[in-house]
This record gives sequence, C-alpha cells and structure tokens, in this order.
Amino acid sequence: MGKPSPKRVASASGFLSAYKKWTLPHLMGDSRYRSWWVDRKGNLIEMKNDPSGLTEDTLFAANTVLWKGDADDGQGDIHFEYLTVNRDLRGHGVGSAVLKEIIKLADKAGASLSLEPDERGGLLSTSQLFAWYRRHNFETVIHPEWGEIEEMLIRQPR
Repeated sequence: MGKPSPKRVASASGFLSAYKKWTLPHLMGDSRYRSWWVDRKGNLIEMKNDPSGLTEDTLFAANTVLWKGDADDGQGDIHFEYLTVNRDLRGHGVGSAVLKEIIKLADKAGASLSLEPDERGGLLSTSQLFAWYRRHNFETVIHPEWGEIEEMLIRQPR
C-alpha cells in the first residue's frame, strides 16, 4: 500500500525546462505533446527543443504528454498522461529509456510524477502497465480525503 502524498515543495518549471531539452514539440501544436528521438542504435538523442538535430540517422521514438499536476485531484507535481512508442521500436527498450530519463529529470527537480496506466492499443495490458510502472517505484496514490485511488500511481523523487 502506498503512502499519503506529501505536500509539494518542488517546482514543476525546473522539470519542464529540462524535459524540453530532450524533446521536440509534436506536430499537433499542443505544447503538452512532445516527441522523443533515437539514433539507429536506439540511444535517446538530446534535441534541445531544436529540430536542426534531426538527421537521416534520427528515428522517431515516442510521444509523451505531461503537464503540471493538480494536487486537489491527487496528482503529483507532474502528471504523466501517456507514453506511446513508435510501433517499429516497441519491445526494444525505448519506452523504458524514455521513462528512465523522465524519472531522472523529475528526481533532479525534486518533482513527483503521477500517472494512470491505460493500454490504449499498446503491447501491454493495463495490469502489465501497472506492474511495469511499479518496477520503476510508482505506488498507488493515497489521497488525504478520498483514500486510495486505485487507478492512479505516483512516484516521489529520490
């Protein structure tokens, strides 16, 4: 069982600025949507929010959607809406690499991450996604008024 979410002391802005160094804005035009890129060996490429880093050896890897969380809803400092990996790269560790980088940025900023695992057409079922995120130290959210929120996970900074 998880622990109650502590009061926030972190600023989401430090995380979000570091996050933009690794990603590019998605073509959809919504600033919450960001895209990740890899080289032909599968290594994440730091894009520094600049599309000039794209070359013929750069492959689209994944999309993520994140925004500043809402504590009243039990969310962390950063709410991680979803991670979707390019179908051609699924099963090759790209999702894990992106998640580890997001966790590293959150830890450095002292920011908690929350999410609601949902299969949305991916390779993993919702229950497999819960297990995958739990292996990355996400726990069930305990809201101070509502108690356990079974469908939401949170990871406190380490």
